[in-house]
Amino acid sequence: MTLLVRFPRQCVLGAFGQFYQIPPSSIVPPACRFSQHSSKDIRELFINYYRDKHQHTQVPSSKVFSPDDNSLLFVNAGMNQFKPVLLGNEAAYKRINFIKRAVNSQKCIRAGGKHNDLEDVGVDVCHHTFFEMLGSWSFGDYFKKDACKMAWSLLADVFHLSKDKLYVTYFSGCEEIGLEADLETKEIWNSIGVNEDRILPFGIKDNFWEMGDSGPCGPCTEIHYDQNPDLRYAPEEVNKPGSDVIEIWNLVFMQYNRLGKNELIPLKKCHVDAGMGLERITAVLQGKVSNYDTDLFHPIISALENLSKCRPYAGHVGEEDLDGTDAAYRIVSDHIRMLTIAISDGIHPGPRGRDLIVRQVLRRAVMAGVEKLGIENMFLHKLVPVVIESLKPAFPDLESSKELIVSIINKAEKSFYDMLAYGDKLITKTVSSMPVSQTAFPTDVAWQLLSYYGYPQDTLMLKLKGYDMSVNMQEILKFSKLKNPESIHLDRQRKAFNVKSIIQILSAENIAKTEEILNTKLNENARAGAIHEPLSCRILAILSDTDKNTEATDKLSEGYFLVLDKSYFFIPNADKLEDVGVIVYKGKNYVIDEVLHVQGWLLHRLNCISTKDSLDKFITGDEVEIHTTGKQWLPYFRAYSASCLVKHVLPKVCPNSSIQKVKVGKDKIKLEIGGSLDTGAVMKVQDAINSVIFNKHSEGFLNSKAQDSHKQLKGDKRVLQLKDIEKVLTIKCKHQGQGRTVIHFVCGSRADSSTKLSEHMNIKMQNILKNYDRLSSKSSKIVELEELLLTVGQLTFDINQAEMSVFEKANYRNKLSQISSRLRTMRRRLKRQLSSASGY
Repeated sequence: MTLLVRFPRQCVLGAFGQFYQIPPSSIVPPACRFSQHSSKDIRELFINYYRDKHQHTQVPSSKVFSPDDNSLLFVNAGMNQFKPVLLGNEAAYKRINFIKRAVNSQKCIRAGGKHNDLEDVGVDVCHHTFFEMLGSWSFGDYFKKDACKMAWSLLADVFHLSKDKLYVTYFSGCEEIGLEADLETKEIWNSIGVNEDRILPFGIKDNFWEMGDSGPCGPCTEIHYDQNPDLRYAPEEVNKPGSDVIEIWNLVFMQYNRLGKNELIPLKKCHVDAGMGLERITAVLQGKVSNYDTDLFHPIISALENLSKCRPYAGHVGEEDLDGTDAAYRIVSDHIRMLTIAISDGIHPGPRGRDLIVRQVLRRAVMAGVEKLGIENMFLHKLVPVVIESLKPAFPDLESSKELIVSIINKAEKSFYDMLAYGDKLITKTVSSMPVSQTAFPTDVAWQLLSYYGYPQDTLMLKLKGYDMSVNMQEILKFSKLKNPESIHLDRQRKAFNVKSIIQILSAENIAKTEEILNTKLNENARAGAIHEPLSCRILAILSDTDKNTEATDKLSEGYFLVLDKSYFFIPNADKLEDVGVIVYKGKNYVIDEVLHVQGWLLHRLNCISTKDSLDKFITGDEVEIHTTGKQWLPYFRAYSASCLVKHVLPKVCPNSSIQKVKVGKDKIKLEIGGSLDTGAVMKVQDAINSVIFNKHSEGFLNSKAQDSHKQLKGDKRVLQLKDIEKVLTIKCKHQGQGRTVIHFVCGSRADSSTKLSEHMNIKMQNILKNYDRLSSKSSKIVELEELLLTVGQLTFDINQAEMSVFEKANYRNKLSQISSRLRTMRRRLKRQLSSASGY
């Protein structure tokens, strides 16, 4: 029998309308029989239901960022790891073994970027920077009817939620994009047994899901739960801000592909993406109005109460939380979960990108704990074991990362306190040097504190208030724009190319994204150096980095780009391709100097200055042809193939590190790795990659698995055979603090050139060693020592500039440094001898 509590009234209502009296001492607010079930149980029940009863394959959660998707700072939804599959990428589908159904609990972060809940955390009881998304997917298998039946059965028969507490919504249609109401879904819910007065229509804002301006999209149906303790009928509360009727599940039916603003075409395969937040459904099933009252947060808040010098957590919000104490409890308990997950996945507090977001979250948690809860400094790391104990049933790898997480949080927290101390001194020094009559704090100093050092704005305002001073935030914003122009440079010799302006122009003009064309013989042609079939394309836009418009021009400037409807020139993680082919227009060849990838558009830069003939007028809508050869592609394919191999090798060799960003170029790969890798670890990664390429089993690890993983990538026409990569060498390795290592690899012809260059340097090195031995064994002249010192210095300079193995560089530099030191000692000794002999 299902019991619904009329809280705080002293009675309960049964499923069939009976009321039961209960003693006051036993009043609790559970909404169903799941009040004693933990979040762990709820997570397992969800996964087991889809895996065992409905034959879904359980897929592990991906990391909370994707190095292959630059459009996202963090993974913010369960579907992110399946995005290529939903876009119809056969290679990506092959990598997940062509599964038809999937289920998992995905780690998600919503802080920064399009989905940013950071400022809402603490204000209410339902927003989080980190959460788990319980997801189920159908890839071209079942669709609306089965998805709705499965969802309803889980809620009613497994979770035992009362149907009288549930509402469902469906898409009501949109004339603007030419879509009728999704009456099919409405009829499905009605046939399942949902009362018609609980099936509600909503428009495109609430019930139509889109991945972006283009790509898969479709209507969705949502399931809402009424948290009000009274049994009532309140359809007007659905999708109402601040309502206690909350959305608990969203079922997305991807059946269209958006090509433009109002242009939708049906997908060849329809998919289902159903997502339910664990924190929210746990609150519902445990009978809590607040997510922070569930067992996901209660242990953390209890630990905070033990550290705090203020009152216990009371769950107040808004005006009831006058001193902000309860908001601070929520901020710290939420943020420490996000920090633990982010750091374990390789994102460490830092100065830019997602690292900066993590740093901001850490500092926000510290300020809330110290200023509002009165906790002593250096407290955050004490909460990490509590978080890991809560989350390790779902993410067991957290346990092995505990020491690393604690260490990084400690260092980042101490760095924050040091920065605060420096900022306080700078404020005091600045104020003391200002005229007494001046009340406006200098904008440049304020910007330096806020933007460069990350000094908290509220703390700055409070400090200045103590000096009867203020700062103009509008002036700081203007100053910030001057210091951070929103442009990137194509190279240091050319004018800045304003990417943001180009994106705005192409979006405003509704220019479709460039379609990727993968020739079925792409990698075969690359290996053979064969010529590809010409590709006929249509000009969608003509852009210049000088006038930045889409109008046709008579004269081509140095920065002149064509946006085409389709192109060969897609290489994942390559923002720029160089010397890859020609565009033929009206019988004339225009060399493609480079191709830039900007959020799905390919910008083909033409080299027209070297063309002696008069230039024809390019016109939007005209047809052109792309001509390219496999030989031009091979260096990019090798680099891309090597980068795919590195992704499989690195986690095996260095399990506590993760790839944050990948860039590929001509036979070169740049990796940004979360975690500090020493020289030995980097060498081990390089050796492991080459052992796979050469099929050696020297260390007995990862060879077979890496090769199997590489075979799974063979559906991607850009992936070459292992032997075609030839070999991989590390040419540069830099450490950016404790949290990041940047490694540059080369492969193919560049690796060969590096090896030959190293051999050449070795010959020079041997000559220096011979000359050193000769000078050491006989009476030398100062002039001979000077000449050899100059030779050593020149070789050291050449090695520093050379593109060769970083390990051999270090070895050569060490030897040359020793020789240089000995030669200088010999020179000093000889000078003293000469000085003594001359009588001075």
